[in-house]
Amino acid sequence: MKPDWNTCLKIGVTAFLLYLAITYWPAFASMAGTLLNAALPLLIGCVIAYIINILMHFYESHYFTASNDSKIIKSRRPVCMIASFLTLAVIVFLLIWLVVPELVKSVELLVSQIPEAINDLLIWLPGDSRLLESHLHMPSPDVILFDFSDNDWHITLDGAIRLANAYPDAKLVCIHWGTVDAPTMAPFNGNPDSLYERVVNPDRICVLYPGEAMPL
Repeated sequence: MKPDWNTCLKIGVTAFLLYLAITYWPAFASMAGTLLNAALPLLIGCVIAYIINILMHFYESHYFTASNDSKIIKSRRPVCMIASFLTLAVIVFLLIWLVVPELVKSVELLVSQIPEAINDLLIWLPGDSRLLESHLHMPSPDVILFDFSDNDWHITLDGAIRLANAYPDAKLVCIHWGTVDAPTMAPFNGNPDSLYERVVNPDRICVLYPGEAMPL
């Protein structure tokens, strides 16, 4: 079977263009965004012209079509064009009148509910404390800033495990580890890997690096 050189050429050009698009994607995306912004007014104009053309065709097909009066014939195009623009303006006005109030209500409802949702979020920092029995009988938190360092001055690793398992649905944001250059000090050298086999629902353990954000 002889190779089809036209097909090979098309495949080669396509592969080359795909390679350029992947390699220079940021520049390509920026250029595409610039072209889209430049073409947007033209696209809007094309949409308006298309709608106006449909409306004009409708009006012209009903504007004294049986009349042979020269004045009627001459006025058909301008009258139908004005009627089409007026119709489009009425349609836009009705859409705004119907949609915008509902959109405003939705936004107001969302904004009114945000403070309530934030107030309902309970974040708990037990602090540099030994484990107390009262720690295990608090209102259930959503997030615990979790000190799990195995040190008697702190909650200790065993105490941290008890605390975590007392609130099995709370997210555990690991703290007091990996942020201080103190290799001989146990309070700063907890190992998150020691938690996964001992904590109920280990998927809630959040191991964040310095500066890393955690969406709530």
